[in-house]
Amino acid sequence: MLWAVSVSLLCYLVLDSVASLIIVFAWIVAVMVYARLIREILFRFARFFLVVAIVSIVVQGIVRGGATELISFPLFVPLLGGRPLISLEGIRVGALVTLRLLNTASALGVLFLSSSPNQISRSLMKLGLPFKYAILFNMVVRFYPLMASEFTEIQSAQASRAFEVEKGNLYQKFRNFLPILIPTLLSALRKSTGIAITAEMRGLSIKSRRTFIHETWIGWKDAFFILSTLVIILGFLYLKFLGYLS
Repeated sequence: MLWAVSVSLLCYLVLDSVASLIIVFAWIVAVMVYARLIREILFRFARFFLVVAIVSIVVQGIVRGGATELISFPLFVPLLGGRPLISLEGIRVGALVTLRLLNTASALGVLFLSSSPNQISRSLMKLGLPFKYAILFNMVVRFYPLMASEFTEIQSAQASRAFEVEKGNLYQKFRNFLPILIPTLLSALRKSTGIAITAEMRGLSIKSRRTFIHETWIGWKDAFFILSTLVIILGFLYLKFLGYLS
């Protein structure tokens, strides 16, 4: 958790150069290789990251102005002929946006694929988070994929009845979306009622010290990983202070 949060903050608040973000990405890939998650994260979502990169670079290259012009409008285009279309500065901004998103998504993917929701919630409680909020976090992580799958099933069921969600203008699409959204919300309410009753029966509302079958402890690997993360972050901050990462 410390590593994932640190990588996200480092990418968005400290680093603003393509080279430094590539170094962070190499660091994340090294962690993926050690955790054996490179196939589950990079290979599985490679097409998505590629589309995001292309769209971001093209959009930023067009929207952002710059002194270094790469592509300009053809001279025969009315009103815009000869004006700059894509600049090198815009492409740089697009690459920055893409790398920040890639690094943050990859770091969070390592966190959630290497640690179960129970482990994360127990760790949060050891850090001082109240029990009810840790359980809430656990439920959100566990039931979000379930609700997303149920939403897809309801959408497929409506489509099998010749119900077209994407038909019409924006207002009609919103109205067509309601027959899918309402059953999903009703199903979520039914599930939440059952979860609340089950939680009360198991005494989750009792204010007492909690014990668990499997306790979470910090081992030497965890301590080494935390220490190395702090050293690398301090190194980035030091290089940033000296101006090498600007």
